[in-house]
Amino acid sequence: MVKIGILNIGGKGSLTTLLATLITHTPIDFFEAQSTHCDILIVNDIPSKGIIISEQISTKVIIANSDDTEVLQFIPQIQAQIITYGLNPKAAITASSHADDIFVICVQRGMTTLQGEPILPREFSVKIPKNVTLSDSIILAAASTALICGANF
Repeated sequence: MVKIGILNIGGKGSLTTLLATLITHTPIDFFEAQSTHCDILIVNDIPSKGIIISEQISTKVIIANSDDTEVLQFIPQIQAQIITYGLNPKAAITASSHADDIFVICVQRGMTTLQGEPILPREFSVKIPKNVTLSDSIILAAASTALICGANF
């Protein structure tokens, strides 16, 4: 089972719903990550200003929103592989385009899955369920997490 910690993300329910549709090949467990161990930690924004939680979190991979400068200042304090996502061109995983319910994701540099399999730079598409409104950052967080979990797109 892959344990996915979610750190203070607005739209958490939408994120977990989308992840459950993208990661179908392995069981996953979601929880609010404050002071625990997880395989993947998703950090879209930083919780209450001034709270230091980095010493309490143990994770293998951090999926981090690179569009938020506070996230970028926070994540280096945690020892883990860091995968950034966002709309800026420096992010490891970005949005190439989107129309209606199809979101095209671009992997800008090589990385590995939790199982150690290589992920090469490429583009892939994610179909967003109808009647669900998601922000770009939630879609990118879900796609990045699914990719690291080994989902085939």
